[in-house]
Amino acid sequence: VLHLALLPTFGTTWLIPRVPAFLKAHPDISVEFTTSLTAFDFDAGDIDAAIHYGSATWPGGRAEKLMSEEVVAVCAPQLQSEVQSPGDFLGKTLLQLVSRPNAWKQWLEAHGAGTVDGRRGPRFEHHMMVVEAARAGLGYALLPDFVADPLLARGELVEAPLGSRFATRRSYWLVYPERSLELPALIAFRDWLRKE
Repeated sequence: VLHLALLPTFGTTWLIPRVPAFLKAHPDISVEFTTSLTAFDFDAGDIDAAIHYGSATWPGGRAEKLMSEEVVAVCAPQLQSEVQSPGDFLGKTLLQLVSRPNAWKQWLEAHGAGTVDGRRGPRFEHHMMVVEAARAGLGYALLPDFVADPLLARGELVEAPLGSRFATRRSYWLVYPERSLELPALIAFRDWLRKE
């Protein structure tokens, strides 16, 4: 059994759709998932590994980079014509994710629109709430590409403005304590993740 802590959006959108392939290749391994939006202590629980967003630093843990993060500005199709360039976000409703309070500010600065107030707009606890708010036409959202791309492909959201992708300074990491280093289930899972 592998006890894995993960972020809800990464888990439901990226990881869990891929897990059947892992389980098929490793029928002797069972994975137990738990979610966490806050820091956890490897010494305080029975977590073997976690998927973490941020930097490589994790107290008591070893970190292996899974992927860098790229975000994209998106909106409901009916709002796309209102924003042709980053400066057009002036006065628009920017949907905010509580855990990433500077995301819009950084995106706007990177796109030459640093004078637009990037902290303005309703705040949501979870990426999927931001997705639903954007789909409902409540405003513009910044989403990780692995969340946005399927929605864009289905036409549920559109990129606004086009060419709005931005590589953040943060990444997704597999972290685990030294005690899990030789755990067969973790070794198999880590090797599979590297391929994915």
